[in-house]
Amino acid sequence: MSGAVGTTVTGSTYDRINGAYLNKYWLEVGFAYVDDLNWLLQTTKTSNFSNPIVLAGLPSVGGTSYLDGYPSTIRIKGITTSSGKVSFYLKSYQPNDTFCSTQWYTPIHQNASQVGWIVAEQGAYILDGHYYMVTKGDVTRAVAQFTSVTDFVSINFPNGCGGSTVRCTFPSTVSTGILGFFSSLQDLVYDRFLMVRGQTINRQLVRVQIWSHDSANSSYYIMTTPTSAGIFAFEGGFKTSCIEGISFETARDDNVTSKIFYHTLLNNYDFAPGVFGMLITTNSLVDSTGLRVPVVTTTTYGVITQEDTCLDEQQIHTTPESTGTFVAGDTTSASSTLTCFIQYTSARTPTPIPTAKPTPNPTVAPTKAPTKTPTARPTAVPTSVPTLNPTKSPTSVPTLKPTEAPTGTCSGSTFTVTMTQSS
Repeated sequence: MSGAVGTTVTGSTYDRINGAYLNKYWLEVGFAYVDDLNWLLQTTKTSNFSNPIVLAGLPSVGGTSYLDGYPSTIRIKGITTSSGKVSFYLKSYQPNDTFCSTQWYTPIHQNASQVGWIVAEQGAYILDGHYYMVTKGDVTRAVAQFTSVTDFVSINFPNGCGGSTVRCTFPSTVSTGILGFFSSLQDLVYDRFLMVRGQTINRQLVRVQIWSHDSANSSYYIMTTPTSAGIFAFEGGFKTSCIEGISFETARDDNVTSKIFYHTLLNNYDFAPGVFGMLITTNSLVDSTGLRVPVVTTTTYGVITQEDTCLDEQQIHTTPESTGTFVAGDTTSASSTLTCFIQYTSARTPTPIPTAKPTPNPTVAPTKAPTKTPTARPTAVPTSVPTLNPTKSPTSVPTLKPTEAPTGTCSGSTFTVTMTQSS
């Protein structure tokens, strides 16, 4: 981002590792319409990423009760960086394989819904007085049932704050009770429904584990080949608006159950924002449980724990869990002086796929918004020359007032004559 010719804008985001305020983008927020049938390619506008992670938002699934919804997660594959631009694919997954019983629920196709995504440069940052950590680490799962903290994998925050081997940490002035984070797997080592769930977060690291849906086969839980998890950690309870026209806010909640909990949004969004988040505790080890967002509007969003029915019908989760959520969206009317160096694609971007209710067959005549491809059959043949009041299709009988003499046209050496007969 630049101001007058020959000048460079110094932003409001402080890079703790490089010890300077940024003058280039470090984070990009986008939106995509994702379903569970097709992989959808996304590419950043930003062209200066060198060590990025990709994070997917939570899809809005079902009604306001745990009985109305089902677990769903957005998987990511094919992350590549070329000339500073990051490309990747998104697809929605739900429990739907031979290890999941369909006795209590049979999966159905998910229509495309708008989901937020984030690409962030790994590092440690301060923006608007608040701390953010972006990192990643390998995760494996060696046990079917968790019995201790050692069954979880620790992922440290990045090094470089004050020296190449000095770990970046949240300062002692920040209470650990407000820290939150969210995570997405960065690859498709295991091509199935998987989610990341936290066990704890402190000033130096997070502890996480990969969770599948429940299964009667204990070997289904074991995943010994490492898969990479991207981590975005933050202080909860704050909001920020940027001069770029995007705002975001963070939250940590410590009493989330299978009864919906509503959040009143702190920013005034132009459109329904993207919600990112996850369970950051594992207080209950009995069932596979994830975070679901049943409701997202411009003023509120709801969170709820969601268990699957792959092993039993019961979905009630009464043990309170902690969640970390990060919300981002358009706020073009917000007054801000912060140059955050956050790139974004508006949530109002037209859908890249057909709408939910397309016409069952091609239209026979152009609509107000014509199709991009030809219609399946020809339209009515037009008359050879314009008339004052043209018919919709050629007449099938002689006209009322035929011409008195043959009509014709001459082009080059060709002369065409049309004869009409009086009655």
